[in-house]
Amino acid sequence: MNSVFAERGLFDLLRYAVYDADDRWQLAFEFPTLPNAWNGPQGFSHPILYLYFDVGPGGSTAAHEEGKAAQVAFSPDRPWDYFVKVAGWPAYGRHLWTATGEGPFLVEVASDPRRGRIIVTVPKDLIPEIRGGHYVLVGSQDGYGPNHLRPIGATAGEWTGGGCPDPMWAPQIYDYLSPQGISQEALLAGYDRAGHRYAVLLPVEVEF
Repeated sequence: MNSVFAERGLFDLLRYAVYDADDRWQLAFEFPTLPNAWNGPQGFSHPILYLYFDVGPGGSTAAHEEGKAAQVAFSPDRPWDYFVKVAGWPAYGRHLWTATGEGPFLVEVASDPRRGRIIVTVPKDLIPEIRGGHYVLVGSQDGYGPNHLRPIGATAGEWTGGGCPDPMWAPQIYDYLSPQGISQEALLAGYDRAGHRYAVLLPVEVEF
């Protein structure tokens, strides 16, 4: 791949935390490094975050139209109610939708590159309750890619990732926050090419 991807840890999520900030929720994502090679206006270039929240009754188990390129599905026991897409470019990286088709609504995205931190602020009038199941996916941002996601093929190209065992059906993400005690690798490998089914993910539980 191009040398702009040479630094280790570009897509490795080290920590995810949720804070109650009066009339808002603040979500913090920490990475080993957070460079801004392409001068993203929100302070970072490489990661793109797809966030799904199961915080109420009902919901969807299929990916949102703006996140389908990740090639994953969600547990029928934990369907999502809200989807948030976060990237370094505000034109497409600060948006929230509901499973019932409302949106996009805008959220706030900031960053602290020295600490490797992305901070997303969501008004409580958009998501009144955030306690519940959270799906946190990390991909490689590509302004020209499907859903602004950089494809991962079997073999890497200059501007595409490599090492994907099945580019048609395997997840197109680099990291995913799996529940404690459950193998991330096993969940991501759970796609079924013959049955035309994507890997079904499970959320982490957020309570405080």
